[in-house]
Amino acid sequence: MKAHILKLWKQSLLTIRYGWDRLFHPKSRADELWSLRQRYWDEASTRQLSKEATDLAISMRDLRKRIVESYGEVYACSSCAKGCVLPHGQWEGGFCCSGNTEDIFSSLEIAALKASGTRLSHLQPPDAVHAGCAFRGPMGCSLQPEHRPNLCVHYVCHDLARELAHNKQFEAIEGLGAELTEQMLAFKQLRSKRLEEEEWKAALQELADLDNTKP
Repeated sequence: MKAHILKLWKQSLLTIRYGWDRLFHPKSRADELWSLRQRYWDEASTRQLSKEATDLAISMRDLRKRIVESYGEVYACSSCAKGCVLPHGQWEGGFCCSGNTEDIFSSLEIAALKASGTRLSHLQPPDAVHAGCAFRGPMGCSLQPEHRPNLCVHYVCHDLARELAHNKQFEAIEGLGAELTEQMLAFKQLRSKRLEEEEWKAALQELADLDNTKP
């Protein structure tokens, strides 16, 4: 009964927030934000990760900040979408940010963000047209680096790689990206183990319930 009430309460909050988003954002962005928040809440309510997994998530959060700070001011990211078709070319920069929000915020990325302390209140969209990811805007991503998926901070296109190499930054950033990838793989393994344990526990409980119903 308590779980049912909690579910209704969450759905009510989601509905209220969706209505708010529809007042200030295009329907396409509001729909993607609704889906993201629903998946985020589902992850938050069902996944109890180990301390080791949580420590990895926090470490990845700090790495994301370090990576973005290491980039500094780069030209490639401000001009890569110039002249491209919509939604990529809505603004001159941010071509790699014009993907679908659900693809960028995978269940694994959501789990890592949740475990590192990211809350729904941190996921604020820009006041702009919807052109790709719900958080893409004319000035770049509306999210702070620590609240972005790992994918968003360590992806390096060819143009950016050439610029980083020219500025003698590539090796350092590549090393941080490799560290981030390694930690994400470890986090994925720990999370998968936890999911298997939850599925096994649920199966055992179902069998126990069936036994209790036998005459």
